[in-house]
This record gives sequence, C-alpha cells and structure tokens, in this order.
Amino acid sequence: ARDMAKRLESRVFESYEQALESKDVDAVLISTPHHTHRPMVVKAAEARKHVLVEKPMANTVADAEAMIVACRRAGVALT
Repeated sequence: ARDMAKRLESRVFESYEQALESKDVDAVLISTPHHTHRPMVVKAAEARKHVLVEKPMANTVADAEAMIVACRRAGVALT
C-alpha cells in the first residue's frame, strides 16, 4: 500500500476509521468480506462519505435496506 501510495502521490491510512475522519476523502470503496459491509457502509454514511460497495451488497435484505436508509439519511451516494 505504501509503495502504491507513493507512486500515486497519495496516502495510506492505518484504519478504515482514520480514512473516514479525513476531510480529503470524499468516497470509499468497500471491498471486504460481505458480512462486514453493513457496519462499514453505515459508518461511512455517518461520516458523509459516498460509498461504492462490492457485490453482493449484503447477506440479507435487512442489511441492504439498512445501508440504503443510512446513505439516504446522510445524503450520500450508494452504489
């Protein structure tokens, strides 16, 4: 990650939460195990970050709906 960031003149964050706290981050890509998508998307929405989530979006319809609601409330895109 550090090598790639250096080549792209970018940064490496030590945690997902640290990235969400950054004013320079407008959007996040969630590409983690499916069961982690809901909490990560909700946190991103609460931090007012747009979200691109890998598929499947969620393991349950309830999780997917909660993610949609969180992003709508925050006024951020979810794709």
